[in-house]
Amino acid sequence: MKGKVTDKFQIHELFLNFMDYFCRNSRTFPHSITNKEGGNDKSSKLEKRTKGLGITCCGKIINNINLRNSLLRHNYSLFDNMKGTALFFIFVFILSCSADKSSVEQDETIEIIDCKDEYISLADSLSIQFIPLETTEECLIGSISDIQIKNNLIYILEGKKSEDLFIFDMNGKFITKVGEKGNGPEQYVKISSFDIDSVNNQILISDKHRGRILFFDLKTYRFNYAINTDFYYTDFISMSNRQILFFGCNGFRNPQKRNDSNSYYIQMTDSLLNPESVFLKAVFTTPYVTLVKPGKSHFYRKGNNEIYIYHHLFPDVWRYTNRNFEQKYLIKFENYVFPDLNYLKGEASSSGTDKDYSKALYDSNYITSYRMDECSNLICFSIQKNLMPIQAIYSKKHKKGYLFTLKDYYRSMNMGMLMFPAGATDDCIIGVIPINEDMERVKEDMLLYPIVNNKTLDDNPIICLYRWKKF
Repeated sequence: MKGKVTDKFQIHELFLNFMDYFCRNSRTFPHSITNKEGGNDKSSKLEKRTKGLGITCCGKIINNINLRNSLLRHNYSLFDNMKGTALFFIFVFILSCSADKSSVEQDETIEIIDCKDEYISLADSLSIQFIPLETTEECLIGSISDIQIKNNLIYILEGKKSEDLFIFDMNGKFITKVGEKGNGPEQYVKISSFDIDSVNNQILISDKHRGRILFFDLKTYRFNYAINTDFYYTDFISMSNRQILFFGCNGFRNPQKRNDSNSYYIQMTDSLLNPESVFLKAVFTTPYVTLVKPGKSHFYRKGNNEIYIYHHLFPDVWRYTNRNFEQKYLIKFENYVFPDLNYLKGEASSSGTDKDYSKALYDSNYITSYRMDECSNLICFSIQKNLMPIQAIYSKKHKKGYLFTLKDYYRSMNMGMLMFPAGATDDCIIGVIPINEDMERVKEDMLLYPIVNNKTLDDNPIICLYRWKKF
């Protein structure tokens, strides 16, 4: 799944077809070839042993994993057969001429997002717009769990008091809330997450407590229908064709192949939530999650057709377009290390009750979790390590990223109050400033002063829209 494959891959396929034919006509060769979504036990073990390795031939590296595993799977027996050995080297020599170029092209499609422990004044680098939210008895917000901006409206999931889904206009004026709490057919017990499908004009609300998703009209905010979910998931995101992608930290089984013993992080369903297919084989599964709030984790959307997926414990970010997954980013944070897979499967899982890895991870030197937001010229990361928040900002134009401890981030923003990223539009990162005693630290010469000058501790948070300045 790493990047796009060029037409030269047809040569690889010719070779694999030949190898498969040769093996089926020999007594000494295994007859199975692993497919992309599964594989037998021998193939899985071989893939683990050879992960990250390439086969060197004529000074070139063959990195395609399917090709590499097939070669390794068969070559032991081939060397016991003189004819097989000769044919083997002839074909490897031919395909090696194209394999190297293909591998380089695939690697170049993955962009390295490297954030260094280097200080910069964000107050001088960012263009910021403040939107103070109206405060009324109908829309009291203790904290923001998730936020999205669509069609010049702000959708906010309250996370502390009412746990309702509120709608504000772009001036911060309250409009309405979506749905009602309760056990009725049109009600929800608690909103776990939500998504705005502006293409099909619907609001999707996840009520995990009742095991269902509710659908509301995006224009009238009226209830349309609800569908039960009979599977566990962590997050979800809707697509323009009415299909839905679900992310599950505990993994999904392949609905098309019952004999597939693997689990997958992504499950795609139709509009009625019937599972259709799975993607991204899960390397570590657990029902426990260590998420960073506010904001949605694991998914974010760019435009209407591009969806980005990542696991909160691993540095790989995948892009989904037209039923195709390709790795888009590889994240690096200087002096901060993502959890080692062997550690997660071993010490961390075995140390907790019922394989709860989270406590051991909190006490380790690894990153506990992260979430990311991306707009046209900026990528923001909220990171957690040892229960302490860390911020990172990456300028897409300058190809440079910066890491901040909480103290340095506060000083760099120079607003007197802390602002945390919680989402994104195509043009801006969406930030949230909670109202608290820090208002007293806002000085008259700071940009935030006119906004908080007459605020009280009972007022709703302030929304910020910010992006990298165009110098």
